[in-house]
Amino acid sequence: TNVIVIAHGTYMDLPDGTKKIFPQGVGAKLSPKIPQYFPNYIRYKNLGGKRTIQLESDAMIDLATAKPITKKTLPVETGLAEFFFELRGAGPKETK
Repeated sequence: TNVIVIAHGTYMDLPDGTKKIFPQGVGAKLSPKIPQYFPNYIRYKNLGGKRTIQLESDAMIDLATAKPITKKTLPVETGLAEFFFELRGAGPKETK
């Protein structure tokens, strides 16, 4: 079973004076804690009018995957299927 949580991001000020994006949650204290409960944390991003799936962290957001994936972005149309294939390998075998 795969559990997918979809959330909007919110900019939060960090103690060192920088800003980062965290999932929007109920209250400011919960948002930074949400990612620690999931081994894979990816982002949908609009790059030049084209939506993509971002897999690599940048200055604004810390992302994570349980297994190293060589691609930095994936297309929205097939991205989740590629992502799960990379993490889990071949899909489940068909039963007769």
